[in-house]
Amino acid sequence: PVDWGNVVSIAKSHKILPLIVQSEIDNADFASHKVFAPATDLTLNQAVSQIRRTEFFKYFYSEINKQGVFPIVLKGIVCRELYGEFSDYRISGDEDILVKKDDFEKIDKFLKSKGFYPDKDNVSEKQKSFLQEVTYTSDNTDLRIEVHLNLMGTEDELRIKMNTFFEDVFDSYCETISDNSKIRTLNNTQQLLFLIFHALKHLTVTGFGIRMVCDILLYYEKYEKEIDLDFIYDALEKIGGVSFFDDLIYIGNEYLGFSLMARNRENCPEDLLDDILESGIYGNFTQARRTSAHMVHMAFSERKISSRLGKVGLIFDTIFPEKEKFRDACPEIDEKPWLIVSEYFKRAGRFIAHSREIKNNLALESIKAGEKRIELLKKYKLL
Repeated sequence: PVDWGNVVSIAKSHKILPLIVQSEIDNADFASHKVFAPATDLTLNQAVSQIRRTEFFKYFYSEINKQGVFPIVLKGIVCRELYGEFSDYRISGDEDILVKKDDFEKIDKFLKSKGFYPDKDNVSEKQKSFLQEVTYTSDNTDLRIEVHLNLMGTEDELRIKMNTFFEDVFDSYCETISDNSKIRTLNNTQQLLFLIFHALKHLTVTGFGIRMVCDILLYYEKYEKEIDLDFIYDALEKIGGVSFFDDLIYIGNEYLGFSLMARNRENCPEDLLDDILESGIYGNFTQARRTSAHMVHMAFSERKISSRLGKVGLIFDTIFPEKEKFRDACPEIDEKPWLIVSEYFKRAGRFIAHSREIKNNLALESIKAGEKRIELLKKYKLL
């Protein structure tokens, strides 16, 4: 028997409710359950909103092209195309584009002229060298556009190394047609590698949800004959991600109906699947996981899995990290180092507030979640 209430709850946390509802719309047991009506209503609203966001994005992208700027489109619209008749039910909260650093001011000026405002303004040349993206939102639409200056970020050595595999993307791009709209994307090999890297990057911080697994495997399945798998595995070998990719393939074949070829034996796919299901869409399903993310990334980036102050020290280091950890969220901190005091107060305030919400057990629950996730990274020899 299917616990439809639990299925709907999990689907919501992974942002795949519309896909689940549409695939099970004719299931009599589901249709007779009390969650069916609200789930279908929410699905319709989300699908309509997605159609609207997609059309807005295509319009803005074509207008950007008229400015002589041709960004590389990532994830969102590219992944939705993989779902065929269900494409509008694969929801994307934002659209991601990669731009040349020299084109950033043109993009910035154009988006502002269309009513968008950035989360980081007056980006300097120095900030361009390390910022991963600037996010633009609008009061006129629910479309959010992330303008990437690099693909993977620069917060740790792994991300910096990942970026080296995409240095030629503006010369090796593909052009695809989506409903008569021409867009530039990564070539098929680099697109798959980017999706795998993106998931692996999330694993070292918060974790990631089942939708990301589906995106990767659907892309691999659709373009397998056009993908240079030797390049993929060589790149994964260099950053320590081979067993991670093979475990994703195992999960897909065992549980999601795929029949994809992996080159090696699985490593710890069940542990990975547990982490994925506990994660929610971006690894932030619970406050404990959100807090532990800082602990996990600190352990990964600094190869430090303990503190001289013990477990209490781990929480202290999480709330009060070094200045460099704030650069992406607060890029001006380099020029104005005193801003770190304000950031520390904000983080401490949020920790206290969230801890009260769960009866002051946040520190203990965060440590438990962090230690479990650190053990998973050890199994992949990432720590």
